[in-house]
Amino acid sequence: MNFAISILAWLAFLWTPLLIVGGLRSITADASPVWCGLAAVAIVAASLLRWVLPRSVSMRWRIVFGLLLGLLLPVLGGFALMQVVGGFESAAFFAGGVVMAIPGAAGGALAGWIQSRAGSLQRTTNA
Repeated sequence: MNFAISILAWLAFLWTPLLIVGGLRSITADASPVWCGLAAVAIVAASLLRWVLPRSVSMRWRIVFGLLLGLLLPVLGGFALMQVVGGFESAAFFAGGVVMAIPGAAGGALAGWIQSRAGSLQRTTNA
């Protein structure tokens, strides 16, 4: 359950800037790759955060790892899109990835905190 909550928290941080800038008009069929791409980033990052780190990792390191994932994945995704698309306009993909890294890092830190609290609660109840 906490895994799903951490994904939703990460999505809230990633989608909120788009809703602020574009409003509800930004939710169109033309923009669906952007919304789905950010959802994929949140799902992949939350999965990495949950299954790469062992359960014994402290809350601090899980938050730091979530923050780093939130910073790096949007930037790397923007860079990869820039390389794939090519052309003059492709630099906007990298710039968008850099801009989305800020809320992604905040969402990653929050997701790390949510997942570490779930792990610490399970450890205390099992002990």
